[in-house]
Parts: sequence; structure tokens; C-alpha cells
Amino acid sequence: MAIAAGVAAAASVAAAGVAAASQAGAFGGGGTPKPQVEQVPKRPFEQASQKYLTRVLASNINTRGPTYQEWLQSGGKAAFQWQNAGMTPREAEHMGVVGPGGRPQAWVDPSVAAQSGLTPGQYISGGIGSGPKQQDIEARIGRVQKRIDRLTGMQQAGVDLRPGQEARLGRLQERQKRLMAKGYHGGSGQQE
Repeated sequence: MAIAAGVAAAASVAAAGVAAASQAGAFGGGGTPKPQVEQVPKRPFEQASQKYLTRVLASNINTRGPTYQEWLQSGGKAAFQWQNAGMTPREAEHMGVVGPGGRPQAWVDPSVAAQSGLTPGQYISGGIGSGPKQQDIEARIGRVQKRIDRLTGMQQAGVDLRPGQEARLGRLQERQKRLMAKGYHGGSGQQE
């Protein structure tokens, strides 16, 4: 009799546990919501290179390279006739072919830079390429340079700057000089 009472008590406790778990959503019955799946946005260079490569492959879909026999018959001169689809200006900037605003990249020759360091233009260009969350001196110089480029670009386009914009341009140029004096060490390419 005592065993039957113990089994009955254990069964009632188990039933109560199952009921509580079911109400909490452990068996798919409401309670907690389903997780939301979100796609992480692609970085600009990934998206630009993917679009460019897709366009190039689509324009060359019916192009085939020479066979080995054709290559031998041509004396090794037969080549794949690849058609270049061209890049948009935005793709070129995102993929690093040109710098911000379409300026030429300040390419660095590693052997020269190892001996003499970066030029001031290369140092500033490196700062322009850093992300908005970077807080080092080079990144701050790059952000200031972007603002200077925007205002001088307006001047070059024939837009008259308002007095406040002219004053801001002067302040930005002074700030850039101070940051360069603090971070750029005359060709050594090192920063504090």
C-alpha cells in the first residue's frame, strides 16, 4: 500500500511538472517567441566586388579560351579573349582602385617606405581609409581631411563658400596642422 501511495505521489508531481513546463513553452506551446534571423549587411568592398565580378562573368558567358591544341598551333600566342565590363566609380572607390572622392591612391612602395617612411600625403590617405570608430591620430587626421576636401571641392566647383564655411575651412586646416605635428614624425612613418 505504501508503495502504491508513493508511486501515485510521484506521478502527480511529474504531471504537475509537465503542466508547468508546457505553460512555460518548453514543449512548443506559446511562452517564448521564435528567434529572429537577420542577415548581416555586407561590407562595401564585398558588395562592390561581387557586383563587378557578376557583371564581368555575365559579359563573358559565351567566351571560351583556346584549347591546348589551338594554343600549340599558335606557338603559345593564343590567349583567352576576356571582355572587361568596366567598374562604376563607386565600385572603384569601394574596392580601393581609387581613393575617396575619385582621387588617385597614394600607393606605398614597401621598400622605399621602409627606408624613408611615409610621405605626409600617404600618411593622411591612410587616415582617410580608416573606419569611423578608429580613434588614433591618423584616423582623426583622415576625418579632418575629408571635411577639408568637401569644402575645397565646393570651392573648385564654383560654389561661393559662406563666411561660416570659410572660417570652418581655416579652423579645419589649423586642426590638421596640429594633429600632423603631434602624430606624423617627418618621414619616419611612426605615430604616437
